[in-house]
Amino acid sequence: WEFSCDRNHELLAVVDDVMRQNPALRAPVRNVSASSPVSIDLDFEGQTGRNGRIYALLASMSGTSPGWSLGGDILPLNQDWLTSASMQSANGSLFQQNIGLLDANGDATATLNLAGVAPLPPALVGLRINLAGWVFAAPGALQGEPTNAVDLFIDS
Repeated sequence: WEFSCDRNHELLAVVDDVMRQNPALRAPVRNVSASSPVSIDLDFEGQTGRNGRIYALLASMSGTSPGWSLGGDILPLNQDWLTSASMQSANGSLFQQNIGLLDANGDATATLNLAGVAPLPPALVGLRINLAGWVFAAPGALQGEPTNAVDLFIDS
């Protein structure tokens, strides 16, 4: 299939509808300098209808598979030292607003503040930080919906 073959936008409209129904995570910066890392603002778009729900944004350096099984769905992260650090220091100086409530529009913002740990160890050059989020269906429940995964690449 090729986009230009969908002249009536029949398939594209379905794809667009499905993609807009899921929570989304966005990061304007995708490359991080190990020698002078910056703060990265993350936009969490939960969409209308998810307002007031609990969300969690986590980081991993292990990739996206197999993830965690949460109530029949998958949070697309592996647990590693960075995931543990992002949970243990929730809303701390490294990962600000990574756990909270979606606002009236179903949105939230967070910051991964790598500037506070500058410079990054040279051994991290060439690796990636994988970020993903989870919107819980209800307080106290593990069920929910995953966002897309966003990769940040560490270069020199």
